[in-house]
Amino acid sequence: MKITPCFEDLAAEWLREKADSVKFTTVCAYRTILEKRLIAAFGGCRDVTAEAVQRRIREGHAAGLSRKTLRDEVAVLRQVLRYGHRVYGLPSPDWEVTLPREGLRKRLPLLTIADHRKLLAYLAKRPTPANIGVMIALTTGLRVGEVLGLRWEDADLRGGTIEINRTVSRIYHAEAHRSTRLEGVPKTRSSERIVPIGRELRTALRMVQKAEGAEAVYIVGGGAEPKDPQAYRDMYYRLLRRVGIKPIVFHGLRHTFATRCIESGADVKTVSSILGHSNVATTMNLYVHPTDDQKRRCIDGLTTFINHKKRKSC
Repeated sequence: MKITPCFEDLAAEWLREKADSVKFTTVCAYRTILEKRLIAAFGGCRDVTAEAVQRRIREGHAAGLSRKTLRDEVAVLRQVLRYGHRVYGLPSPDWEVTLPREGLRKRLPLLTIADHRKLLAYLAKRPTPANIGVMIALTTGLRVGEVLGLRWEDADLRGGTIEINRTVSRIYHAEAHRSTRLEGVPKTRSSERIVPIGRELRTALRMVQKAEGAEAVYIVGGGAEPKDPQAYRDMYYRLLRRVGIKPIVFHGLRHTFATRCIESGADVKTVSSILGHSNVATTMNLYVHPTDDQKRRCIDGLTTFINHKKRKSC
């Protein structure tokens, strides 16, 4: 008869098994959730009840944890306990728990059209190995990790495309209590994609390529190793201050790109494909926010349509 392990030992076994089937970054994320929160709450337990999980949710919410963080905790907890059910015959975690209501989602900031033009003009006139990453993000919607993972072999300047097949991230190692830079594949299969680039970006890339020389491997920085994401974000903030633009997070460039595409009349399916989303709903929910003017035009258009129909039927 197998001895029932406590939750902490069970989680360690589960992690070792998951390491063979998921990305290293995912294992690191699981380990962080376990070691920072779940082990403290359930480490010595051999029977995790619905009441205990609900209590943990209440305590986490009171401590300021977001609904998403608590949902992730519950998801990891269920996976560990399902492993225990499969291997040791422990009770299946088929209990139901209630997560706190989600507050109003904060929209990512985006550049105003005036600042958008101002930044793009500045970058076009100064295509340096450092600046080029910001220009790529602003004109293609790439994530910071995707930008930093780009190599010159990924760029087809004649055909006008760039291929995204790797990403650079900084991952926290819970065991080592430190973070490290990691290069890997994009977050999802749909994130591996080919994105068209405009004439202005192609011109800037050619100038950067000439300045970096034949030895350059990575587009941003021109070195043999990719730039660190946090260091590059710091450079980006300094750039915005130098240009005289109120700082927004780097991911706001992606938000700006998607929003401007929709505002210019692009269809959501095409924008979703360029962004590397697995479904259109993600694009709509995260990046497409109708302005007050657009909403007003919608209402006015409906009124005009109804009145036009009314006149025709008379």
